[in-house]
Amino acid sequence: MSEDEKCPECNGTHVVKDDRRAELVCDDCGLIVQDRLIDGGPEWRDYPNDESRSRVGPPMTSTRHDKGLSTEISLQNRDSQGKHIPYKSVSGLYRMRKWHARTKVDKSQRNLVSGLQEIERLTGQLDLSSNIGEEAAIIYRHAAEKGIFRGRSIELMATASVYAACRNLGVPRTLDEIIANKSCSR
Repeated sequence: MSEDEKCPECNGTHVVKDDRRAELVCDDCGLIVQDRLIDGGPEWRDYPNDESRSRVGPPMTSTRHDKGLSTEISLQNRDSQGKHIPYKSVSGLYRMRKWHARTKVDKSQRNLVSGLQEIERLTGQLDLSSNIGEEAAIIYRHAAEKGIFRGRSIELMATASVYAACRNLGVPRTLDEIIANKSCSR
């Protein structure tokens, strides 16, 4: 075991990698030696009865109104071979991207988009993990489906969702701490 894999708290050498949580944890004292580890594994899924390896995109997420499955139009001035695109074509791409962004969210989803953006802003400002954001988005979606939002502000419901997610996942954040970071004044 190398020097950097020793526990700095108890000098124990039983440091275990938890792939599910992306952490290095000391087996002796329970200290999290390192978190937010990067997975250097392959980007494809391997199926036992299939010889081909298929590429996969990013995982579905509840933090996006479309669960991360929409199309994004890039704003690059080069084509796939690296050649410059003429100005008229680039301005057309800008217009296409603008109208694509306007039309991909219908009226019924605008409140959902605003709430999920507020959840993302709050979790970022409070330095909470993506698991908290995912849980808060699920809570927010569930409350929206039940019709709980009628007469309540989107920002306050997003704040409440983040607080509930912290409680559900055992993250020690007080309601006052979360409310101090919300964007609306009421």
